[in-house]
Amino acid sequence: MSPDEGPAKILIVDDEPLNLDLLVEELEDRGYLVETAENGAVALEKVAKSPPDLILLDIVMPVLDGLETCRRIKNDPVTALIPVVMMTALTAVEDRIRGIRAGADDFLSKPVDDRELMARIETSIRTKRAIDTTQRELASASGQLALLNRVDRDATAMSVTSETADKDVLYAAIAAAGGWQADGRPDLWLFVDDDPTAHSAVAARLGLDLGERFDASVAIESGSTRVSLSRQVEDDAASWVSELAGPAAQSARSLLWLAGPGQVVAGPEAARRLEGSLKLSTLPGSEAKMIEGTAIEPSAEQPTEPHLVWPDAYAELEAEVRSGWGVEGPIFVTQSLSGKSGARVYSVDITTRAFSGQAILKLDSAPHPDWNEDDEAARHRRAIELNPTFAESHFPQVVHSTVFDKWAATLSSIAGGGLEYVLPWAQVDFDTQTETAGQVSGGILTEWNSGYQLSDPVTPMEVLDSWLDYRLDPETGRVSGFLDSLGVDPDIASFTLAGRWYPNPYSFARGVVTVPGRTTLRAALGMIHGDLHGFNVLIPSRGDLHPYYLIDLAFFQEREYLFFDNAYFELAHLLHSRETTTVQRWIKMVDSSRGGSVPTGDDYGLVRIVESVRDAASSWISDHEPNRLAYMESQYALARVAAGLNFVHKRVTDQIRLLSLLYAALNLKGYLRFQGVDWPMDGPSLSL
Repeated sequence: MSPDEGPAKILIVDDEPLNLDLLVEELEDRGYLVETAENGAVALEKVAKSPPDLILLDIVMPVLDGLETCRRIKNDPVTALIPVVMMTALTAVEDRIRGIRAGADDFLSKPVDDRELMARIETSIRTKRAIDTTQRELASASGQLALLNRVDRDATAMSVTSETADKDVLYAAIAAAGGWQADGRPDLWLFVDDDPTAHSAVAARLGLDLGERFDASVAIESGSTRVSLSRQVEDDAASWVSELAGPAAQSARSLLWLAGPGQVVAGPEAARRLEGSLKLSTLPGSEAKMIEGTAIEPSAEQPTEPHLVWPDAYAELEAEVRSGWGVEGPIFVTQSLSGKSGARVYSVDITTRAFSGQAILKLDSAPHPDWNEDDEAARHRRAIELNPTFAESHFPQVVHSTVFDKWAATLSSIAGGGLEYVLPWAQVDFDTQTETAGQVSGGILTEWNSGYQLSDPVTPMEVLDSWLDYRLDPETGRVSGFLDSLGVDPDIASFTLAGRWYPNPYSFARGVVTVPGRTTLRAALGMIHGDLHGFNVLIPSRGDLHPYYLIDLAFFQEREYLFFDNAYFELAHLLHSRETTTVQRWIKMVDSSRGGSVPTGDDYGLVRIVESVRDAASSWISDHEPNRLAYMESQYALARVAAGLNFVHKRVTDQIRLLSLLYAALNLKGYLRFQGVDWPMDGPSLSL
């Protein structure tokens, strides 16, 4: 029982009516609920019917004395933990020893002193409530473990997300198919069966169905999976909640980044179990496989084709591609690759009037005609045109592009000469990540933006608005709604969490609070990738190639404020590596990257990568704008605020959005401190 559950109930057992009356009056005046019994037999009946929180028990009574009553209470497992305080006029040591052997927890000597009475009651009640809390926690833990019969077992974990589906409908479909959901992680599910192949197949086929019905991105992996339990305390009440852990669960979470809408990625073990039952295709630089969704049905008369086919969803586009590109012969679709935002990406072997060989084919929706936007191929070509020297070393080349009706198709060369020769930066080893993170961070400034310019004086809000644009609009953006869901007015200046204040980055970006004119800056302008995460940077496995390649320029912008790519790259990796971490651990890690205490374990390695990204950008600032350090450092801090708000806007899990909001708030806090801005520190607490 927690203190919020109401007053404690005390049973007084005494055969003297006067003693009962005095004790009842005293305890009721103190707010306790009081029951009485005139002997031990009546007391046992009342305890069995409604156990009290404490028993005050006289020793010398008719029918059944206090010693025997205490003995029976303590011998019953149901009532054994109820504290019993014996009230006795007996003072001999032997009498107290008899009481202790009967199970008494404490003693009061008659006549009872009021101060001693209340002190012993308060101590006993605290002890009882602590015992009750522990029992509830153990019951909660036992209940969670009973769900899967044992803590560690072979199972298939599924990680799933959808940008368009109603989450309740999506999750109901998974639960109906036998999925088990961990507490607080609606995007992670578990499938179990005594047959290890069976649960892999169930998860795979369900994933294909979810991709078709909900345009969901799905990743699965089979193998050892643990149900771990963590203790959580809310409103002074503790309970145990379940979390999925173990290699399979961790792999499924990591692989989700490789799955585009409507795609299902299988980890190495799940793919091994599915071989021969579903068509699988290789993902470049990974042991994971893409599940193609067609059941393998061997036939002597109709042998299985060694390649994939043009996707039915883009059937109308194929004829236009063949005609416009001058395609000769068949288009061999050899692999299905990951593609985000609804695109389908394939490796193909193709011969056109301008190209022959292996290439990357991307099929996507054309830009909306009312948006007046360039398609990806046009942006890619513009990026090459603006810095052909950098592009030759770091971009794949656009060979062909076509926009037909509502569809767009782009054919590009393969970075590094082949998928076998490169790996996504997110999948290389730690030492390579640390080394190349600095090369990427410095290279996009020093080499790609060698012709950068400086803006006229601008406010920090104008810089943020340029990076974030429609995301700051309460009607079209999703940041405002997320803050509402946390119980915070989007326009409030600050909010609190666990007793610590944070400036609201959304209201800052929208200029709700006036900031001093001294925060105006001249900002560096140039080209940005716009979606620079660890899967859009490829690292070669051959030493004779360039150190890195940048792919997927769908969000390329020219004459945009710099440092956004550096900040986005940093945050994307932190989220990819720690999307399920606790809020406290996340805050400590982000704080350490801002000069706080150095974390330990794996978090230390992540902070090293962040430092590599920031050190390269700082070196560029020192080399190119040594007399505008304050401007440049402010711009870089604002870029981290923008990157955080960008992720809050995305259709990702609420956990990722919360971590991104805190990342933006912590970096804004550092910026305000650097600028000496007196920001309002009062605000409501986030409702998590």
